[in-house]
Amino acid sequence: MVNDLIIENNALLSNVDSLTNVDSIYSSLYITNNPQLSECCGLFFLVFVPKVGNTISILNNDTGCNSKDEIIDGNDCFSLCSFRSLTTNTSQTVTCLNSIAPIKYKLRGGIPEVTGLPNGISTIFLNDTLIIFGSASHYGNYLYTVTPTAPCDYLLPKTGMLNITKSAAAIGTTCYSTLTAALEVVEPGQTIDIFGHVTTMSPLEIPSAITIQINTGGNWTGQ
Repeated sequence: MVNDLIIENNALLSNVDSLTNVDSIYSSLYITNNPQLSECCGLFFLVFVPKVGNTISILNNDTGCNSKDEIIDGNDCFSLCSFRSLTTNTSQTVTCLNSIAPIKYKLRGGIPEVTGLPNGISTIFLNDTLIIFGSASHYGNYLYTVTPTAPCDYLLPKTGMLNITKSAAAIGTTCYSTLTAALEVVEPGQTIDIFGHVTTMSPLEIPSAITIQINTGGNWTGQ
């Protein structure tokens, strides 16, 4: 990020391609009175989103760089878009309530849209990098999709699979690390499924309106 970006009164300047490395501008952008400046793809992502906090002033340059609209519509800048995965772990198998290994994608241009993630898994997008992280609170197979948005929405989406396996106990698909934790929230008529080893109170102390289902791989040591 830079504070202000000012390029003015340059008689020989014809392009600003090197500015593609500028991620954002905190304050203002001034590109004025550069009579030979006609190639402005270096400003494309800055003005399209936009990533300028205050004033954008672009005028009195050569054709193609006389305004924000000319830069967006008059230059073939969409080829600057890029989208790739930065990690090889885009598909993972993780036990419910445990953290996934962070998944990273790089999108140059626009902000990606992410759908299909389970509850408990979050995203953050910073410096053109999308990070998917967190701990799923529900088990199941989740096919997620990362879709580029304008101006790079012509790029194909990428998908991954999060296979969230069962934890020790569950109510429906909601996971609990212990039987005690499940008993604190279970409602009359519901079933608590046991998929792993749990220890808690004796069966005689379980409310009669609650069903405890011991599934394959599950066992219960009463205290």
